[in-house]
Amino acid sequence: MRSLAVLVLLGGAACGRPPAAARVGPQPDGTGLTPNHWRLTPAGVQVEVGDRPLGLALTPDGRHLLVSNNGQGVQSLAVVDLASRSVVQTLPYPAPEALFLGVVVSPDGRRAYASGGGNNTIRVYDLDQGRLFEREPIALGARGARVYAAGLALSADGKTLYAALNLAGAVAVVDLPIRSVRASIRLPWTGRPDDLGPLPYALALAGSRLYVSEWSGGGVTVIDVDGLSVRGHVPTGAHASALALSPDGTRLYVANATGDTVSAVD
Repeated sequence: MRSLAVLVLLGGAACGRPPAAARVGPQPDGTGLTPNHWRLTPAGVQVEVGDRPLGLALTPDGRHLLVSNNGQGVQSLAVVDLASRSVVQTLPYPAPEALFLGVVVSPDGRRAYASGGGNNTIRVYDLDQGRLFEREPIALGARGARVYAAGLALSADGKTLYAALNLAGAVAVVDLPIRSVRASIRLPWTGRPDDLGPLPYALALAGSRLYVSEWSGGGVTVIDVDGLSVRGHVPTGAHASALALSPDGTRLYVANATGDTVSAVD
């Protein structure tokens, strides 16, 4: 019985050992490992761009892809040549400079905009032959203020930029010709006043309707950009994050991060 008890104890000790440490990120076999130990097997050909790529924007001619890399180290904005499937330019932003999620390209392909995250700015670039040339940013608020620029959407004429203000619980309407915030649309919030609020994340624009995903709100808020007013809220799931519109603009797809689901909204 004593030897059996020793074996049981040894077996219990072996079972209680933590698994061998695994490095998250790209793996030698081409898969990816997330911090919560999910193994991803992406389709197609992979192009390494930077740490934690969150935002993507395709140029109108389809030749280049802009990628906002928002990891814990030096953040960056990368340009990918899609023909060669290679990064042809990287603009680094060492702390305290920052980027976060939002990146869009103007309809004529000559200008690009990226969210400055905790810098509370919109970064502005000239875009020429697949090369970015940074200009003076547009301020959304003082540094240190509860703003945090996140997702972006651009009007069809390229004159109005919409920016999700993650910590402010609002969407800023930026007049690009005069480089200033023309209006700020507060999102409804029924939680406690001391909560973080709806935490707007991504934006998608279809005609006069702007869709705003909300981390805390559990869905999408619909804004009428003509009247600058909130038209309603569509529950989708916990931690609503990425948005994608169908080509005809009649259906919205919402990635709900906590539940690992995708909602289709008419």
